Amino acid sequence: KELEAKQTSAAQAAEKMKAFKVERSRFYFQKENYGNDQPILDISVENGTDKAVARVFFKGVIASPGRSVPWFSDVFNYKISGGLEPSEKANWKLAPNRYSDWGKLEVPADAVFTVTVTGL
Repeated sequence: KELEAKQTSAAQAAEKMKAFKVERSRFYFQKENYGNDQPILDISVENGTDKAVARVFFKGVIASPGRSVPWFSDVFNYKISGGLEPSEKANWKLAPNRYSDWGKLEVPADAVFTVTVTGL
C-alpha cells in the first residue's frame, strides 16, 4: 500500500509539472564591451497548475537536429520573485555566470535550446 501511495503521488507530481509549460526557449550570447560575452537563457513559461509556484527546476539541452548527442546539457533552477500564480505567464532572461560552462559554449547556428521542467 505504501508503494502504491508513492506511485500515485509521483504520478500526480508528474502531471503537475506537465501543467507548468515552457512555451519558448532560446539561448544566445549578449555582446559585452569588456570580457566574455554574456550567455542568456531566454525562457517563456505559463503556470498551468492550480497553485502558485515560487521556484522551478529545469533541464536545458542544446542540440542540433539529426545529432544523437547534444552539444550541451545542464540543470538549473530559478527562484520566482513574488511567485507565479495559476494561469500567469512570464518571460525570463536568465544570465548564468559568463565564466561557467554556459559561457564557454560554441554551438552551430542550427542548434536548438530545449528546456524541460524537472521540478516545482
